[in-house]
Amino acid sequence: MRFSNVIADSENGTDVHRHVSWMVPADVVFLQFLYSARTARGEPSIQTPKTMGLNTGYSREHASTRAKVLVEHDLVEQLGVGEYRLTEFGERVLDQEVPLEELEPDE
Repeated sequence: MRFSNVIADSENGTDVHRHVSWMVPADVVFLQFLYSARTARGEPSIQTPKTMGLNTGYSREHASTRAKVLVEHDLVEQLGVGEYRLTEFGERVLDQEVPLEELEPDE
C-alpha cells in the first residue's frame, strides 16, 4: 500500500501531517517523491534538494530544510552534501507497516 493511501484519512479527511506534530504538508510531498524516485533495480534513488524542488513545486531551499528534518526522524538518509535517499524505515512508513505514532519523538 502506498503512502498516498495514508495521506487522506477516509473517515475524517485529515492529512498525515496533522497526525505527526513535527511534520508539515511539504514533507508528505517530498516523501512521496522520494518513494516514487527509483533506480533501474527498483531501489530508492539519490536525489538533491534541487531535483526534489523541481519535481514537487517547492523551492530548493525549502526542500533542503525539510530534507534535514526528515533525516532527523530517520525517514531519509543524507549520503553526501545535498544528496538524500529514502531509508528502509521511510519505506516501511510509506507502506503503512509502521504506525504514524512511531514518528513522534520520545518524551
